[in-house]
Amino acid sequence: PAFNKTLCERFDVPPLEFDGINDALFQPFDNQGRRHMEYVNDRGTHPDLPFDEMLRALGEAYGNLGTRFGHDEKDAPFHDD
Repeated sequence: PAFNKTLCERFDVPPLEFDGINDALFQPFDNQGRRHMEYVNDRGTHPDLPFDEMLRALGEAYGNLGTRFGHDEKDAPFHDD
């Protein structure tokens, strides 16, 4: 996701600070001090996009939303099979 200045103003969150060296974490609180976002599970780092793991996690959290996407030809570059 990208948060430009207009979106930040619309959702009342401060712009994301990024220095190009350190990890940039999304803003946990809005400008009023209310919880805006929370990191619940750190899934570590990966040398490549863990596509199948992402689909599994989506399925766990949102039911069939994460499992309705099949392995069709246009998805082939994202799979080892």
